[in-house]
Amino acid sequence: MRFVQLEEKLKKEFFPVLLVEGDDAFLREKAVETVCASLNVAMPELNITVLREPSVTELVAWRRRDFPFLSEKRAVVARGLANAGAGKAVHSKENAPLLRYSQNPLESTCLILCDDSQSGCFDGVKAEKIDCSKPDLSFCVKWINDFAASCGASVANGAAALLAEYCLRDMSRISSETKKLVSFGEITRELVQQHVTKDVEYAVFDLSDAISEKTRLNP
Repeated sequence: MRFVQLEEKLKKEFFPVLLVEGDDAFLREKAVETVCASLNVAMPELNITVLREPSVTELVAWRRRDFPFLSEKRAVVARGLANAGAGKAVHSKENAPLLRYSQNPLESTCLILCDDSQSGCFDGVKAEKIDCSKPDLSFCVKWINDFAASCGASVANGAAALLAEYCLRDMSRISSETKKLVSFGEITRELVQQHVTKDVEYAVFDLSDAISEKTRLNP
């Protein structure tokens, strides 16, 4: 499923194993937050566990631990694997216990696998995939407008799209720049142009466009 579908899907179904992947770090983090929030976990300090680059043995060991403590569900978040850079052949061999667990997971546990390094370290695992690839322009524009509104700020016509384009629709950058711009009360195109550094790729495109226009006017 795409990230934009996640919230609605979670309202209808529980997924015991989820795989968060894609090149947008901001959306990957938001996906984990959204999943954990949907579980209504009681005592999250005891029932939400984050493992950073665990071995497969460490990760699968959690299935043998006690059931959630005073809660219907618990979440185990794995941020990558210890052998993430070792290649897919190694993954296939060493991931066997994880593959078996994904075939018959605990219904009391939501295992959230995050391929933060985009290494393919969880390939072959039976999981519902959350695609956190770079979002389209309409998503970025809506997010900017919604965030600004939540801060009591407004966004002038065309400013959100320009901001998203300057940031090449990278939500981490968009989030950072929007948080800075809302302090002005209104985000305008002029403010974006003055205070947001164009991503290199966008700057090159902008220059190419300007050269093409100059050539058209002066053949």
